[in-house]
Amino acid sequence: LASGDHAQAFGAGAQATNVRSNAFGSDASATADYAMAIGDHANATHLNSIALGTGSTTSEATAQSSATIAGHTFGGFAGVGSAANGSVSVGKV
Repeated sequence: LASGDHAQAFGAGAQATNVRSNAFGSDASATADYAMAIGDHANATHLNSIALGTGSTTSEATAQSSATIAGHTFGGFAGVGSAANGSVSVGKV
């Protein structure tokens, strides 16, 4: 079902319901403007977001100013943006 303006849906049960949304795969769902879901049961539910892989689901973008890896803290990350910039989800944990 491709019901949004310029939306595309390919696959059994795929749904693209908003402006320029795209859903590719069985039961893939893109339900926000400019969202894209690729993979079985992938869900892109946030503006400008991409869900890539089986069962992948987007979430609200969050700013990450630092991270600790193996006891070392790294910070000053570039590119911290607003939620309106979208998010990318790869795979399902």
